[in-house]
Amino acid sequence: MSTHLRSFFGLALLFSCSTLFIRALHYGGLASHQRTAECSQLAGVSSTSCGALTVVSTGHYMNASFGSDPSGSRLQVSSPGRGDTGRVEYITGFNGSTADVQLAACLNAIPSGGICDARGYGATTQTIAAAVVVGSGKTLQFDPSTLFVPVSSSTNIIQFEPNSVIRGFTFHCGAIPYAGNVFQNDPNAIYANGDHTELGNINVDVSCGGYATGNALSLTSRSIQTGIAFLYLYNWRVVGLRNGALLAATGTGFVNGNHFIDMEWSGTKYGWHLTGAGGSISGNICKPCSYEAIAGLGGAHGVLIDGTAAITGNVYDGDIWDTTTPIRVTNSVGGANTFFGGHWDGSLSDSARMPYPNTYLLSNSGSTGLSAILAGAKVVGSGVSAQNTFSVCDSADSDAAPCKYFMVNSARPGVLNIRNNAYTTNVLTLDDVGNLATHASVRPGAGVKVADLPLASSNAGAMIYVTDSTKISHEGQPCTGDSSDKALAFSDGSIWKCF
Repeated sequence: MSTHLRSFFGLALLFSCSTLFIRALHYGGLASHQRTAECSQLAGVSSTSCGALTVVSTGHYMNASFGSDPSGSRLQVSSPGRGDTGRVEYITGFNGSTADVQLAACLNAIPSGGICDARGYGATTQTIAAAVVVGSGKTLQFDPSTLFVPVSSSTNIIQFEPNSVIRGFTFHCGAIPYAGNVFQNDPNAIYANGDHTELGNINVDVSCGGYATGNALSLTSRSIQTGIAFLYLYNWRVVGLRNGALLAATGTGFVNGNHFIDMEWSGTKYGWHLTGAGGSISGNICKPCSYEAIAGLGGAHGVLIDGTAAITGNVYDGDIWDTTTPIRVTNSVGGANTFFGGHWDGSLSDSARMPYPNTYLLSNSGSTGLSAILAGAKVVGSGVSAQNTFSVCDSADSDAAPCKYFMVNSARPGVLNIRNNAYTTNVLTLDDVGNLATHASVRPGAGVKVADLPLASSNAGAMIYVTDSTKISHEGQPCTGDSSDKALAFSDGSIWKCF
């Protein structure tokens, strides 16, 4: 008959002359140690009834099992196999010349659903010589105080598989001008709806601030079989590198519906970069997100949308500081992206075309003012400073450079202006008390025949241009058709009268 017991700090009371297997783990270093003790060293067990005892210590807990031993002469303690230690493995139990070797061993030791706990590194600096692959269903937990540095500028750091979870990682460039990917997807895997792939509490520290190469996050898809969808990315703080988050699609690939929550990029050349040649990038949401450029980093943008992929329906919600061009769109294939902001510095640049223009909603124009020059249309709200402006324009509105298409309020509260084709003057104005003014003659359009007028009883007060009226002998005569005169038909609620 067998029994199992566990203890965190010592060996349990042993009794009877049985073969005892004790798997003992303690919070020590990486190395295991072995010692021999007489049974009499264990409380309550006499040396006359048992022989020597061997104890192997490799971790943080022990598992003892009792069984009959016909000889009754010895107690034996064996070290555990890795699969016996449950669903949590601690990095201090694994050897390796670099952290990637230790992390790979730790991850290989856990099953799907298991956790590799790397918090035991503490406030140390560790080296990564090759990409660490975090397998599907596995969780890798770090302490943010641990700094991980690459051995070379091109070393990729972590590749995450679908359904993996990574938390608390801090990347440290040190003196290396980093040009690799800190985090990247598996280019041969598909990340699908129903998966739970999570990357949270990630830092790229200030040591990377002087470099404009490398990617904090690279999401690339080249075919429909390697699409990337519905990742959960949150609480990133990134300083420096070329791209804070690079979303790229080629061929039939897609990067769709991923959620970026509480993302902050400072001194990266591009914060949120959506690009590609073919494929689609759609439905991604960055909220709340924040970007700040640094002095001397030319051509920096909080959001950059370029390439020839179909980039549509994405949402960016957040501030963009200290930029010349906060949002730059050179991609004319997609459109219908939406941008919300409380503060953007600089001038927008957008090549999106009708009928799918991008939409911009801004509550404060920023320290340098918002002077957008767009080939398509935009929608901008400029807050109290412009009397709650709502405008559809391709330039900033002013008397010197009026807003094209139409605008509400602007510097003239309560007024709707519709521009002429040259965008130089108003052709129609509706003021804040309902008066409608035309700045030229009213032209009724193509007109209809009298026989095609709707029921007068259902259109009281309506005026419609008719093209086949009989000659008007007196104003207000009942409308009669089948002739060639032009007239204005007015419904009194009973009949149509022609003038």
